[in-house]
Amino acid sequence: MYKSPRTTLWHKKDDQFWVPKARVIVEMRTPVAIDSPAASVLTQYVDNMVLGLGLPAEYWYRLYAELVTDALNEYSYDADLAGLTYLFEVSCLGFFVTITGYNDKLHVLLRDVLVKAKDLEVRADRLAVMIEEVNDVSPDTRLMSLTFIA
Repeated sequence: MYKSPRTTLWHKKDDQFWVPKARVIVEMRTPVAIDSPAASVLTQYVDNMVLGLGLPAEYWYRLYAELVTDALNEYSYDADLAGLTYLFEVSCLGFFVTITGYNDKLHVLLRDVLVKAKDLEVRADRLAVMIEEVNDVSPDTRLMSLTFIA
């Protein structure tokens, strides 16, 4: 329906069940990740020593996504009961936010997820739990993400 260099918009009416549901996918790209071939490699492999944890940069993205999801856990439970769901996921270029559900309240959930991602306040106890979860990634998963980039 609409296409620009930054936006693609599709519309398909549900002509089978007539349910007013929609799915919105927002991709947030960071220019740092793909600024150059060297930056792409650095984004994936260089140790980030900000907190002295020695985690590769790819884990910092995943850690951030896990922290946002964790911070929205209580809020998203109520949204899920109302027929709205979201995913805040890491991509090789940044992040994806996928919102699915009844179209009359989709914008509210999207707004709240983006605000939480922007204004995230990290509690020390939750940070420790999320770091442990991110570190528990199996080597097979790590290899799959690396081959996807190559």
